[in-house]
Amino acid sequence: MNTPERTLEMEAPTIRGLLSKRKIEARRKALLRELRDRWVEELNPRAVNAIEVTPSGDLGQNTRPGTLERASHGVKGSTKPSGKPGRMR
Repeated sequence: MNTPERTLEMEAPTIRGLLSKRKIEARRKALLRELRDRWVEELNPRAVNAIEVTPSGDLGQNTRPGTLERASHGVKGSTKPSGKPGRMR
């Protein structure tokens, strides 16, 4: 099986991109380390685990397993349906 011959000029953009990614990652890690040293006073992993981050980046509180969501009630006499879409209202 023959391997393709590629010159340095042909590989330069790929190499440049890889080196750039490594440099960015190293700078990001250094900045994160610096900010942690400067600002983090205490680390509590249990408190961090109590926060839920959705794929869209929204924050919320994790619910305990087995708990049910409280139903929302509309204003008395309102014609607008209450509750979440997709559930019986």
